Amino acid sequence: MKALGLIETKGLVGAIVAADIALKTAQVELINREHTKGGLVCIEFEGDVAAVKASVEAAVTAIKDMGIYVGSHVTVSYTHLRAHETD
Repeated sequence: MKALGLIETKGLVGAIVAADIALKTAQVELINREHTKGGLVCIEFEGDVAAVKASVEAAVTAIKDMGIYVGSHVTVSYTHLRAHETD
């Protein structure tokens, strides 16, 4: 079963740190990053449920003390349809 993990940080540097930790923690794929208003950045991961949960948890634990953590969420039973995969 697939899952989508989201981590929102203050600034690009925080997003890079969170993405680095998440990608090194478990077998997940970084699928997108969104720059939102106020300098917030949301990074999106997909993979198996356990891998995404572990990756998000590890990244959040690492960045919380840096003062850049805004929020996170894991959505289970996620199906990502990429443009090249749809007919």
